[in-house]
Amino acid sequence: MLAQQLRDIPHSGKGAFVARHATNLQVTPKTLYGWLRDVMQGDRKPRSDNGTSALTLVEARLISALLRESRKQTGKQLGKVGLAVDMLRSNGAIRAESLDRATGALRPLSISAIERALRGYRLHPDQLDRPAPAQALRSPHPNYLWQVDASLCVLYYLPRNRGLAVMDSSVYYHNKPGNLARVENDRVWRYAVTDHASGTVYVEYVYGGESGENLSSIIINAMQYRGRNDPFHGVPHMIMLDPGSANTGALFKNLCATLGIQVQINAVHNPRAKGQVEGMHNIIERDFESRLKLAPVKDLDELNQRGWQWMRHFNSIQVHRRHGQSRYAAWMRISASQLIKAPSVEVCRSLTHEKPESRVVNGYMQISWRSGLYDVGHVPGLNVGDRIDVARNPWKADSLRVITTDAEGRLVFHEADLLRRDDYGFVENAATVGQEYKRHAASPAETAQQVLDKLAMDADSVAELEGRRKAKAVPFGGRIDPHKPLVDASPELPDWMEKRGQESALSVPDIRLRPCTLVEAAKILRADLGENWLPEYYTELQARYPDGGVPQEDIDQLKQHFRNPPQLQRPTLRIVGGA
Repeated sequence: MLAQQLRDIPHSGKGAFVARHATNLQVTPKTLYGWLRDVMQGDRKPRSDNGTSALTLVEARLISALLRESRKQTGKQLGKVGLAVDMLRSNGAIRAESLDRATGALRPLSISAIERALRGYRLHPDQLDRPAPAQALRSPHPNYLWQVDASLCVLYYLPRNRGLAVMDSSVYYHNKPGNLARVENDRVWRYAVTDHASGTVYVEYVYGGESGENLSSIIINAMQYRGRNDPFHGVPHMIMLDPGSANTGALFKNLCATLGIQVQINAVHNPRAKGQVEGMHNIIERDFESRLKLAPVKDLDELNQRGWQWMRHFNSIQVHRRHGQSRYAAWMRISASQLIKAPSVEVCRSLTHEKPESRVVNGYMQISWRSGLYDVGHVPGLNVGDRIDVARNPWKADSLRVITTDAEGRLVFHEADLLRRDDYGFVENAATVGQEYKRHAASPAETAQQVLDKLAMDADSVAELEGRRKAKAVPFGGRIDPHKPLVDASPELPDWMEKRGQESALSVPDIRLRPCTLVEAAKILRADLGENWLPEYYTELQARYPDGGVPQEDIDQLKQHFRNPPQLQRPTLRIVGGA
């Protein structure tokens, strides 16, 4: 009724009409206008082209792609849709025109019409920027999943000598990188650890930013039992982190692997995966760090003490909206089988090491590491030339860990300290010439060598071994015949048939040996005949070789001749005298 009256009233009287009836209905004229407009629009006949657009889908995609790509390349999106349309029109990429049915002329679409078309195709930047739907996650019990994240404290930094100071936004910000660089090493980082099931938070402040040492130290401290007023502790089943280098490094992964913790690294640019701990940073900044302006602290230890005081109060008092309990109360529902007690801080740190690197033991039982020498002579079972695995000790300066395994296959860490050098470059603990005598303990190779030498020489002591070596005793008492395998194999060797071939056309030179003197020939023959040698044989040699030279080729023939000599004429004895 009112809508029909308003439609019939001249335009100049519409305002007074709406104001009068708005007073009667006790609403504002604006509200009444809205009601009447909805009624009048509902009575209109919809246009035949309602829901359609002259802007094609191809053109809409080009416009949207240009807007999206400009933001990817520069970090800032083109200011208006009109600017993108002008660029594409001037380059002939789109026409974006509509047909005037009355005149038949083509007219460029207005920017508002193009924006409506983009929204109709669901390609408007405002629509594309909406986040993708997230999948809800649940944890079945406390300590099932911890979320860990580090954040730079942008409001505060701690100079080592002046306590806490507020970072003035007009002095320390990204457009003045020099000022930020001066305090970079003194800026404080906040680590937050949250239990996904109960929402319990552990907070700790450190220097040095995100590093494997800081992350491992925070997790080790969070796992420790800190008293009845702070019950949150234990080894989690899983830890969720961002894909930073410190989070994916060997130091933290080795700690988790040893404790049986599963490491869940989120996808890049997906902060919602661990939204609980991300939101906790905002709570800490707003609820705790805002207090520091009114009550400055002097050092990092005091900051952490204040932070833990706030943390215990927050976890004990603040009710979590999801489960309707305080965070400590919800965490206390953990069962004995779900709570895995953590080893002590010292033991946990001993389990943490970086990715091992291979090194070779030199002749002085040392290894080289980053321009330094480290003594490994105390590590049992090492020989010169062995290749061993070593890793930096993150908790002790100038120290390495030599990684070995015991008889049961468990890892064993041996500390190796850096060897200091004097002014002349000598190792400080080396023996002084003429004043000291030092030697390493017998290596496994030396011990084995001594045992084998005693076995070979049938000796029971080192002294007996040395005596038999000096006496040139035959090893193994002569019981080992090295030629026996050859003799045993001789009957089994095949007889090979001689192959026919061609006579060599080589002209063999006439090689003549130096003749022996009579004396040399007599010595050779006497050595061969032994007691059968007679002085008469020398006389025969003289007769045979009057020139004094006996050819070496005749020696074998002479040996045969004198072995079976002809009967020589011996003089007969006569008895002289007699009665």
